[in-house]
Amino acid sequence: RGTAWDADFVPMGWRLAEADPRVKVLELSYSPGQRWACDLAGAGALQCGIVVAEPTPRVAGVAGRTPHIQMFASLSWGFHGLLYVGALTPSMPAASLAGHTPPPQDAVISPLQNKTRQLKFY
Repeated sequence: RGTAWDADFVPMGWRLAEADPRVKVLELSYSPGQRWACDLAGAGALQCGIVVAEPTPRVAGVAGRTPHIQMFASLSWGFHGLLYVGALTPSMPAASLAGHTPPPQDAVISPLQNKTRQLKFY
């Protein structure tokens, strides 16, 4: 509860934990991949496209592993564990942007291809 920039800030996770102490907070863990992102370029112009997604060492996962949840022995950095999702792949924005073409279909795993995956708890 509270942050360096606002001592009165109450995050949603805090409110959920107050409502139900069984709530667990998981940090996203992933392997290097790609993502769709928009950043401000020179003169405030928006530049969008597929960029490298490189996790920080704290949340980096091992490539090729099955998606899973790893719980910590105790609360760490405000999280109860890690949700490992594998390598990130780009998803085009819901609204089309002029001048951008979607990535090849084989570069992205569709939800139907992914429907049989099960998360493993450790």
